[in-house]
Amino acid sequence: MSAPHVAGACALILQRHPEWTPDQVKSALMSTSKPLRKSANQLYHTYEQGAGRIQVDEALKADTLLSPSSLSFGMYTKKEGIEEHHETIVIENIGTEMRKYSFMVPLKETGLTWELPKSLTLNPKEKKRVKVGLQVNPAKLKKGVFDGYLIIMEGTKRISLPYLYVKEEPDYPRIMGFDFGQGDQKGTYRYEMYLPRGAEEFGIALYEEDSLKFAGYLDWSRSAPSGLIKKDVLKKNLPPKGVYKVIIFARKGGREDRIEKTLLIE
Repeated sequence: MSAPHVAGACALILQRHPEWTPDQVKSALMSTSKPLRKSANQLYHTYEQGAGRIQVDEALKADTLLSPSSLSFGMYTKKEGIEEHHETIVIENIGTEMRKYSFMVPLKETGLTWELPKSLTLNPKEKKRVKVGLQVNPAKLKKGVFDGYLIIMEGTKRISLPYLYVKEEPDYPRIMGFDFGQGDQKGTYRYEMYLPRGAEEFGIALYEEDSLKFAGYLDWSRSAPSGLIKKDVLKKNLPPKGVYKVIIFARKGGREDRIEKTLLIE
């Protein structure tokens, strides 16, 4: 989705829920998004489309918020034996009625075993922490990047939760899942991105949308760890308000990967 479109959607949600934090707005948008398909039998990867196409009308009516809005199980590096990672999800019922939640078991895949929470019921305004586990048998799984959607049923309503994990060194891009929005603190923005194997150098370069004139770096580092990177930046250190073209690059082992995005600074 384009930055102006998402910004407009956020503004509409905040009109209805002015007390919400940026993470709550993000959760409402992502948990009600519609995953898009390449074909009748194949979805786009989560690192291509995130949660999918936002549906503002559904986000405005959201009764459930998830935190985080996506899951990253990191990298599985063992050559033999079972390796297991866990992630914690907070499920919050923001509606006015009691709601029941259950996890659908994903399609069976060789080498993978999911540990999913039991069904739970939440009263209005109640929230609960649950754990999701993923076991991998490396001997039965090819290396690469794996992704998909966990489905949480809220009664008869489906909520899609994107997930991602990596088996050893991937042949996929070294950068995935860049996201940018307002931070929790006033006067800040936050970006998130996933580096499966880290980087010897990475940067987030901004260019004016119309002229493509270089406007500075959102961030730059000589080295970066593997995994999810989440960082707040001060608004006063960013270029003036406007729409910018963004090039995110990562270099490691003589190879450079880059992705292009558009973001809005308000």
